[in-house]
Amino acid sequence: FLLKAFDQVATKNPSAQLVIAGVLAEKDYYAALLRYVASSPNKDRISIRVDLPQHELLDLYSHAVIFALHSQEESQGIALVEAMGAHLPIVATQVGGIPFVVKDNETGLLSEYTDIDTFANNLQELLSNTAKRQFMAETAYKEAQKYTWKQIADAIRALFNQL
Repeated sequence: FLLKAFDQVATKNPSAQLVIAGVLAEKDYYAALLRYVASSPNKDRISIRVDLPQHELLDLYSHAVIFALHSQEESQGIALVEAMGAHLPIVATQVGGIPFVVKDNETGLLSEYTDIDTFANNLQELLSNTAKRQFMAETAYKEAQKYTWKQIADAIRALFNQL
């Protein structure tokens, strides 16, 4: 669905690029992604990077302007927090734990799973509205600070102190 949304966005943004990064867990799914990219009119603007070391992933974040996750299910979403910590606004689906991490219209834009048109419009909105993108990036960074190891440890400690 992300690839289909990118194809919509790419027609309006000739310089847009999509980098998909993740862990290679399902070879059949990966093969399907490669087939889609090969048939896309934007195949030269899409790259798929798998099993990257942390420093390379952080480098990708530093060159990105938006982090997009069109997920069917997601628990807490550590990748979202990492991206927010890298000053990236989020475009994602409102499934599972995502809405608890990404605040719609504050740290990113959310849409329903499979709603490719809204997802594409959300990407386009942030690509075309620099002020909104920068506001959400800064707000996302501040929100990500709630997920530092120190914050988590302090919250757990506080819970135990209440017992």
